[in-house]
Amino acid sequence: MNQTEGFPLNTQVTYRCRDGFVKIPRKSDTVECLSNSEWSNINEFCGRSCGAPTRLKFASLSKEDETKNYHPVRITVRYICRPGYENITEMLLVSTCLENLTWSEAPEFCRRKSCGPPGELLHGRAVRITELL
Repeated sequence: MNQTEGFPLNTQVTYRCRDGFVKIPRKSDTVECLSNSEWSNINEFCGRSCGAPTRLKFASLSKEDETKNYHPVRITVRYICRPGYENITEMLLVSTCLENLTWSEAPEFCRRKSCGPPGELLHGRAVRITELL
């Protein structure tokens, strides 16, 4: 048996990202000692990422964006007005991961829906108990 220093064939070694970096989804972080006594190739699998996108009272993340856990610089996430709220702009409701790894401010682009005044009754009157929202 040929004895060499290092790792036996078929050994797998898994790397970890340094502090301040996170693993990029679907990129391999493992190498294997191959039969030719060389390691398999590995590409960069760590990147900088913003944390979870800002939670908003008036809007929620799109279904597509709520499942993501890696947010590189310059990526945008899209929001959708929550039930009971309506979009008050024609713009896309987005926030962007900035160079300093924070999210851009999401302006209040949704407002509560309003029913307006309920109208008059012939032999009665409206008594307002709550806001007309």
